[in-house]
Amino acid sequence: MATEYLIKVVGEGSSATVETSTNQTSGLNENKQVVPNTQNGISVKNLKLAGGAMILGKGAVNFATSNVAEFTGSKRKQERVNSALKMMGHASHIAISPATGIPALALDIATTQISKNREIMWKEKELEEKRARLNYSSFNRSRNGG
Repeated sequence: MATEYLIKVVGEGSSATVETSTNQTSGLNENKQVVPNTQNGISVKNLKLAGGAMILGKGAVNFATSNVAEFTGSKRKQERVNSALKMMGHASHIAISPATGIPALALDIATTQISKNREIMWKEKELEEKRARLNYSSFNRSRNGG
């Protein structure tokens, strides 16, 4: 009694297919995988190499852009790089889908401003507490003739 199964796997975003067939004969399974050599003029091996190169490239770019402050010693340069990367992301999002990209940009601007305002508020509060510990307010009044 022989049973044969044919399974087709189609990669998303590509027209490359992998077919797997199983022949079952008297309890023994025999698997063979049929991979086409070329699909649309691009070999499967070249696709795998290109994918690996993209992963390596992305890792290198991420490492370089996330360590600008460490390499240069400038926190300001790191902030500029991060802002540029964020803006490029928003620009591509808007280019792909303005209906969702524009609200996402507005939300990012609003949350960033809220965070900065809270940071300023806490720094001012901390400064006031330090001044109070040093009794700066009474010292300052006495200098101004008060």
